[in-house]
Amino acid sequence: MFRFGILSTAKIGWEHFIPAVNQADNCVLAGIASRDLKKAKKFAEKYGAPLAFGSYEEMLASPDIDGVYIPLPTSQHVEWSLKAAKAGKHVLCEKPIALKAAEIRKLIAARDKHNVIISEAFMVTYHPQWHKVRELIASGAIGQLRQVDAAFTYYNVDPRNMRNRPELGGGVIPDIAVYPTVTTRFATGMEPKKLQATVEYDPKFKTDRYASVRADFGSFELTFYLSTQLANRQVCVFHGDKGFIELTAP
Repeated sequence: MFRFGILSTAKIGWEHFIPAVNQADNCVLAGIASRDLKKAKKFAEKYGAPLAFGSYEEMLASPDIDGVYIPLPTSQHVEWSLKAAKAGKHVLCEKPIALKAAEIRKLIAARDKHNVIISEAFMVTYHPQWHKVRELIASGAIGQLRQVDAAFTYYNVDPRNMRNRPELGGGVIPDIAVYPTVTTRFATGMEPKKLQATVEYDPKFKTDRYASVRADFGSFELTFYLSTQLANRQVCVFHGDKGFIELTAP
């Protein structure tokens, strides 16, 4: 049985990750780490973790943890993924796992050197919905794919939220550009040849709050927009010459 530890008490950890672990039959929640031991103990007791750690380093040193889930701010993803790998722990890190290609290369090198798995916690490649979309497109169910249109928006102007703090890796592109881009690449097995983008920055937060993108895949085009300051909307449409696939909240 794989023993997961969580680095931090972030909301996404207890709201989404812990319930998923509790439903799985091949892993357990073994521990929770926080910079505040009292807080770690409180969360461990509440969510049924047998171990609580007063530092991330302490969790990484524990022989009772096989791997860690990292829901820290984006700016800390690479640092703690590398530290976990060096400690011999497998890694499941929230997206985006890194912001630069050079950082990805470091993670790959660490994975190989320490013989661990380092994975980005992005559900698309594992979700039955997206495997079905890929199957339908490949089978010709919608004919020749010609156009993909997507939108991913939400409204958040909280100055304390990491998405509005550039020093924590905030901004709409780091946060949600992965949804239309990776879903399209996964569903089609193709890579874009050219990209064009328009980006708008928030004058107060100094983060990108809106982006409009066109990506040329050769035989079809992907167009999408993203925003952290528009009403909630999540949709993706794969349009072929014989039909289309529309996914809401993809």
